[in-house]
Amino acid sequence: MVPALSENASQPEPLEQSEFMTDFEHFVDQDRNVKWLTANEAAQYLRVKPRTLLLWVRQGKVPAYALSGTRRRVWRFRREDLDSTVLAHPVLPSESPTVLAYGGME
Repeated sequence: MVPALSENASQPEPLEQSEFMTDFEHFVDQDRNVKWLTANEAAQYLRVKPRTLLLWVRQGKVPAYALSGTRRRVWRFRREDLDSTVLAHPVLPSESPTVLAYGGME
């Protein structure tokens, strides 16, 4: 039970944010700004079908976070994880295929 404060009791001055924020609180505060995406949103962001994205999750190619407490797996994705996955595996340029003339126009 919390004791009630009397009206005459002096209230402490509020501290500046930087004075009482610990490193952990700073980490948690930054984590609140994380943009979580559903499977459909993440697939749209990557411009692939949701089934392709979920296949990549099962193959371990894309990091994903399963929500607990549901019968089915419900996945959430962080935009930063999607960006780093795409940038980690760049497409390498290859020689353009040579087209051989076969037959001719007669």
